[in-house]
Amino acid sequence: MNHSHISPAPYTCIECGGDSARYPTSEELEIHIASDHLNYCPYECERCRFAKFPTEFALISHCKSDHGLKEFF
Repeated sequence: MNHSHISPAPYTCIECGGDSARYPTSEELEIHIASDHLNYCPYECERCRFAKFPTEFALISHCKSDHGLKEFF
């Protein structure tokens, strides 16, 4: 019998609690805390007046999906 076991994400947000607040890396937990609990979103979209993002990746994803940009520099 083939059993696959996926271990739970080891990093938990103590502010949120529960299984939905678990992250696979400490970096992802830090991003969650900064953006959701400290409202720290340093990356701003130059096309949207108030669009701010917690990571450069989130900003690039926004620019590609919302503004149709193929490349981002």
